[in-house]
Amino acid sequence: MRGGGRECSTACSAGVAELRADGARFTDGTVGRFDEIILATGFGAALGPLEGLVQVDTKGFARRRDRVVSLDQPRLYFVGHNYDATGGLYNIRRDARLAARLIGADLKGR
Repeated sequence: MRGGGRECSTACSAGVAELRADGARFTDGTVGRFDEIILATGFGAALGPLEGLVQVDTKGFARRRDRVVSLDQPRLYFVGHNYDATGGLYNIRRDARLAARLIGADLKGR
């Protein structure tokens, strides 16, 4: 998405080769510019594109504070990286609401 809330567009792509400060380069060689990026990786934590940018725990999930905020990248949020007996969908629902609230507060503060 680009435009600071005035204009909204989305793009879905597979095969992220590299994340950059202003977007991403894909495995087909194309480059996209994005203000915000959401990585939907499926069942497991697929943090390969973030290698070296975030610390991971013993299960390979991103290390976080406040359940969803990266310890290393303060404007990077992880949904579904909490694992316990309550179940994945419950945690995703809980984390998504929390991340949305924190992102909203961050955007209002800019």
